[in-house]
Amino acid sequence: MRYLAKPRDVSRMALETSERACVDLALSYARGGFTAVIDGVSFDPDFVDSMCLEMARSGVRPDVFTLDVGLGDLLDRNASRTESAQVPTDRIRELHGRFEPCGTMLSVRDMPPEEVAADIRDIVESRDTEGGTGEPDQGVRVLFLRHGEPDYPYGQYPDPRRVPLSARGRAQALAARPAVERFAPTAVYASDTAHALQTAQIACASCDATIEAAPALRERCCPSPVGFPIAEVHRVTGGGGDEVPGDSDLRSPAGEGTLDAAVARVGGFLDDVVARGAGQRVPVVGHRGPHAWTISRLLGAPVQVDRALDLGHAAFSLFSFAPNDRGKIDFINRESSGVGWSPLRTDVA
Repeated sequence: MRYLAKPRDVSRMALETSERACVDLALSYARGGFTAVIDGVSFDPDFVDSMCLEMARSGVRPDVFTLDVGLGDLLDRNASRTESAQVPTDRIRELHGRFEPCGTMLSVRDMPPEEVAADIRDIVESRDTEGGTGEPDQGVRVLFLRHGEPDYPYGQYPDPRRVPLSARGRAQALAARPAVERFAPTAVYASDTAHALQTAQIACASCDATIEAAPALRERCCPSPVGFPIAEVHRVTGGGGDEVPGDSDLRSPAGEGTLDAAVARVGGFLDDVVARGAGQRVPVVGHRGPHAWTISRLLGAPVQVDRALDLGHAAFSLFSFAPNDRGKIDFINRESSGVGWSPLRTDVA
């Protein structure tokens, strides 16, 4: 887009916007399993460093190379391009005069592009074989995925365990699939509610791991008003409108046990997952309540009855459990496009 714009806008804002758009495109391919190559001139090493930081935060390992070439070679290459792709020679001289290298320096004088590409590929591959993706992951990583939007019936209090996904909920689950694929799960667990299981089936459809229904991941529900008109339920609970009354840890649903028992139920499930061995990568498909209780548990804080640390429909939180460790929170409430983790599995050069 920058090349085709006439007259060309070479202001810092235009160049930075162009570079960021290029990085976003490269990240989308890297998350899909490709090694993406960004080939161009950035205006300073600090900007490159900032872009590398954003890539790393997205779970992508960047490799930076500076190609060392003479000014004459640059001018010759520029002259061989089509007119729309050429850069004014004064601009080339200006950039070359104040160019600062960063990353790995490669001399490419008198080398054809194919040979340069082969050298870069060899360096990237050698870093991978030497352990460039980091130390082996000896802990257990739990990727908590909330179910997609349920298809609540209009005007009637539903059975919370039988409500399927809405059309929007199915789309949300499908949008979450790339992040689950990148996570490469060793096992998958889902609450045995219909919408949670359906979310797991859609989001994990391309994974080898079997989906196991886990009643321990259930939300605290209110089975007693099932089938009653919503207006009547609101009259009793103090709510309003046509929406299904939201879950609240302030309530004590009949037949669902205490809040403390629910928190212990979810905590015991996580303890069992961690005890099954190091190196596991486990997606867990559940609900707002179990997610909020897990956050409180890992923080060592009292359970917040208003569930302030929320999780959106088909959004992710990532928890890590090292041996003999209570566990830690890697991130909370991210959509698929913003999900990243380590060991890093993808590359941008």
